[in-house]
Amino acid sequence: MSEFFTAFRKRDQGEIKWLKKSWLINESLYAELQRLANEKYDATINDLVIASIDTLIKTEDIKVFASPNAWSVKRSFMIPADMFDKLHNLKEKYNISHTKLINIAINNAIEADKSND
Repeated sequence: MSEFFTAFRKRDQGEIKWLKKSWLINESLYAELQRLANEKYDATINDLVIASIDTLIKTEDIKVFASPNAWSVKRSFMIPADMFDKLHNLKEKYNISHTKLINIAINNAIEADKSND
């Protein structure tokens, strides 16, 4: 199993403040998340996005990618407030929008998952 989708937070870490955030997500990436959530992992799409963001924050593996599908749709996710703060720090450090960072995180996770099959 990919390290990206096993990076879930432990339930005993105390109260978590959650934020609802909306970003434009590339449709081909979102479709792949749906497939993974429905067919491969016992997780929601939101769980997979959180794990992807968490890994990006830890690795700072910022790789811009070419997307075969230029369509993006606004999607909403619930993420821990402390994770959003760390994501914002990456935004400031690399001067890349939150939306682009989220899409990079998801793409990185999907690519890593494919290489682990």
